[in-house]
Amino acid sequence: MDKDRILEQVRTENIDEGVEHIKNKGLGIGYKIFLALSIIIIIFNLFTGQKTYSVQSLFWGFIAAENHSLYKFSGDKSNKFGAICAGIACVVFLINHILYSLG
Repeated sequence: MDKDRILEQVRTENIDEGVEHIKNKGLGIGYKIFLALSIIIIIFNLFTGQKTYSVQSLFWGFIAAENHSLYKFSGDKSNKFGAICAGIACVVFLINHILYSLG
């Protein structure tokens, strides 16, 4: 493909790199805020004697999804291992939350 054809294709697809950059930056900030809030809630619940199964399930599910995406993109085996471990932790905490909630 020559340069003019590539430029024409980008124009017809109406891709705005600035908007995409802002979206990606926003997602990155959102990830950090989600993780920080999860950790704060877990620590608070530990100090107040409350169960943290639901929050930990969300936390580990998020980590599993992020590692799975990284593995699919890079093929790095450590990301695959992280996705599997975090996925298992997510399921375990979800089961604990359900069992605890049902009594």
